[in-house]
Amino acid sequence: MKTVLFLVSGNGGTLKFFNEAYKENRINLKVIAVISDRKCGALEYAKENNIQAHEIKIDKSNQDELKELIQLISADFVITTIHKVLQKDVISYSKSRFVNLHYSLLPAYAGLIGMNTVRQAKLDNAKFVGATAHLVSEDVDRGIILGQCFLLADWGANTMEYYYDLIFRGGCLVLLNQLMAFSDNTLISAPTSNYDQLTFNPPLTFSPLEYDKIFWDKLK
Repeated sequence: MKTVLFLVSGNGGTLKFFNEAYKENRINLKVIAVISDRKCGALEYAKENNIQAHEIKIDKSNQDELKELIQLISADFVITTIHKVLQKDVISYSKSRFVNLHYSLLPAYAGLIGMNTVRQAKLDNAKFVGATAHLVSEDVDRGIILGQCFLLADWGANTMEYYYDLIFRGGCLVLLNQLMAFSDNTLISAPTSNYDQLTFNPPLTFSPLEYDKIFWDKLK
């Protein structure tokens, strides 16, 4: 079993996805700790679910405490949904693999936080939207792209909530797909390139239909 550490600042939707999937024996990836730079929904969720939770001060010039704590926790993967730019030595100091999930088709909208990417895409009348899992590097949102999902945007036909929901779900699946690939998990279904209105590249190595509306509603 591989272990996951989340660096968080927000409500923790992706954290909830991984933890709830693990609790229901859907995945073999266990969230063992959460580190937050502020009080937030993700931190409270971790405490309520008996996940090791830390709230620490993290600023741009001093990240020594964060670096040491990541090293101490020693998870296989560090998911960086935190609203902070990580220093190069934080990333290189640990043997953990750092992966980020960004709600755009990088390199588009690099540097924007959360679903601000989708709001900007609407302002730009972008024709495609999606999510990207990528390795973390010292340059913000410029690490090697691991996987993406996308859908055609029709801003007049669909609400923003529709895009938020679909891109969030697609992003969770893209990230899970990549962590499973890193973990050398056995292929459990025929590769799936399409789900709902989303297209995945590389294809998912599990069936997204395993995650039904009841499951997704629990994450809200």
